[in-house]
Amino acid sequence: MTDWQSSLRGYFSGLLSFLFPAHFLKGPRRITLARWDALNQSRKTVGIGELDNHATIKKIMGIPFVAFPFDRAFRFIRTHVLTEDKFSGDSGRDMNMLYQALLYGRCYFALEYFRRTRGFQFWIQQGEKEFQMGDCFRFSGDAHLSVSCPEKAHIRIIRNGRESTQAVSNRLSMPVKEAGVYRVEVYLKLAGKVRPWIFSNPIFVT
Repeated sequence: MTDWQSSLRGYFSGLLSFLFPAHFLKGPRRITLARWDALNQSRKTVGIGELDNHATIKKIMGIPFVAFPFDRAFRFIRTHVLTEDKFSGDSGRDMNMLYQALLYGRCYFALEYFRRTRGFQFWIQQGEKEFQMGDCFRFSGDAHLSVSCPEKAHIRIIRNGRESTQAVSNRLSMPVKEAGVYRVEVYLKLAGKVRPWIFSNPIFVT
């Protein structure tokens, strides 16, 4: 929430930022995304959503209150992990499955304060095979990239750090014509502003 802290420029803006923090979150900085893209050119570097929150207790006129309790803060940024199977209740097995999915890059991170992201999908189909986030495969032609979102939004396809195509829709589909590192960014327009929503991990086409 570094960009939220940068919005604290006075008493009035500070109060608004405290009452409506999600409205001041701008998402990953472009320089951060550029560095991430550069790293993925040489080796897989998994991206996750990070939330630095301490539920600090403050006092106003001697009355204690919790600044951003965890149940509220955890609505801001979430990392969604796509595991191979449902959790079984076996903590050892489930934790290993979760760690393996994170290590593999089968996840995306999102700002879910305004809209939930359940139903988001990003995949590339080549022939009879379907590849998901974190996958790496050799390009042999006849490949198609698809994105599906829970609702209409601004979808951007990023290849090797540059926008390949974009659309305002709940679905986007395009042919894959060359190798590259493909990922997705999705933005919502709410209350007159474009707000960050979903950032996927890449699919690697070699």
